[in-house]
Amino acid sequence: MELTRRGIPFEIRSGIRFFEQAHIKDVSCFLKVAVNPHDEVAFRRIARLLPGVGGATADKLWREFHNKPLPATHPAVPKKAATEWKQIAAVFEALKKSEVPDEMIEHVVDGFYTDYLKAKFPNARAREEDLHQLAFFAAQFKSTDEFLSQLALLTNLEADDANLISENEQEFVRLSTVHQAKGQEWKAVLIVGLCDGMFPLSRSLDNLEGEEEERRLFYVAVTRAKDELYMVYPLFRQMGGDAGGFQRPSRFLAELPKAHYQELTVRYQSGRW
Repeated sequence: MELTRRGIPFEIRSGIRFFEQAHIKDVSCFLKVAVNPHDEVAFRRIARLLPGVGGATADKLWREFHNKPLPATHPAVPKKAATEWKQIAAVFEALKKSEVPDEMIEHVVDGFYTDYLKAKFPNARAREEDLHQLAFFAAQFKSTDEFLSQLALLTNLEADDANLISENEQEFVRLSTVHQAKGQEWKAVLIVGLCDGMFPLSRSLDNLEGEEEERRLFYVAVTRAKDELYMVYPLFRQMGGDAGGFQRPSRFLAELPKAHYQELTVRYQSGRW
């Protein structure tokens, strides 16, 4: 959105645009139903995440439960989906107590969707990384309604992003996740968000294996640059709603020999850098 506002041409490096990916849409549907229990399309999409639930059963569940609290157990739910249904019911209970979209996304990921990803996709970790990025993006919004409205706008922008770069455009910004950048190289690379909690992700620090995987991703990111490498972290980051916090540089930066890089400070004043 910021690049669009500033008229800077860009390309999103992905076969499927970020907000159009299935896992982004799935998790967004939980927030849509939490905000609007009458959203049939979103409810049916959630229902079809359950094992053994197709279109007909999703219709049945909608007729039974739309605009009602979801019970942990119910005879309308197929037996093979009982465990997952219980998780989803617990997620919606948690969503009732959340007021900001980033917390709601984390509730969905922790309470149900991580298990779903692991069972369905070989690249579950990459998809989970996307969802944490979605939560980070959502943290700048004070309400879930505002976030969902922006999400709809961004989805439409992505559908038209082929028009953002003209055929004769020589310079543009290419946006990519680290996973999508594997095997690629560019003259100049900027790695953003290099603070503890973002890179490495806070949840990856629960065990040594998770931290090592994040360190491998950091190596991939750094080695994408041919000539110029910029490693950037914010001094302050919005954490959800009105909350925020000062940030520490990523532990990975601290592991680099200081003789191998030059440290710069970028200041913002009166609308200019």
